[in-house]
Amino acid sequence: MGRLIDAVSAALGICQEVTYEGQAAIEMEAAAEAASPIDTFPVSVRGRGGEWILDAQGLFLSVVESTFHGRASQGQIAASFQASLVEGLTQLAQRVGADSGLTTTVLSGGVFANRFIRENLTASLQDRGFRVVTNLVTPAGDGGIALGQAAIALGRASD
Repeated sequence: MGRLIDAVSAALGICQEVTYEGQAAIEMEAAAEAASPIDTFPVSVRGRGGEWILDAQGLFLSVVESTFHGRASQGQIAASFQASLVEGLTQLAQRVGADSGLTTTVLSGGVFANRFIRENLTASLQDRGFRVVTNLVTPAGDGGIALGQAAIALGRASD
């Protein structure tokens, strides 16, 4: 997800050279925060090999096309991208939930440092009956992954 956000940020001309981790995502979120979405872009969820995947190709192409044709400001397109991503992730959770019977969704990873995506996806999933779990003490991104890896290593070392 992080690379998709980096690519969209670059396509919008918001951040084309990253000098620190998360820069493109942070700058895109800031641009989107000052604007309202113009629309949602197409995003699809499809099954493949018994798994569901978020197919972001149409979403990315819509961002590029909207930028190329000057249909809206950078911020508006960034806001529309984020709103579309929330819609796609909601669809993905619904499909997985329907197949598995699961009603709890865990949101973790660096993408959830983005307040708009985290808050709107949480609300969207809760509106559809999901229980949403997020990081409270550990960071959602690489820091939380490192902590988990350390915990696993510690557990294996004590075996």
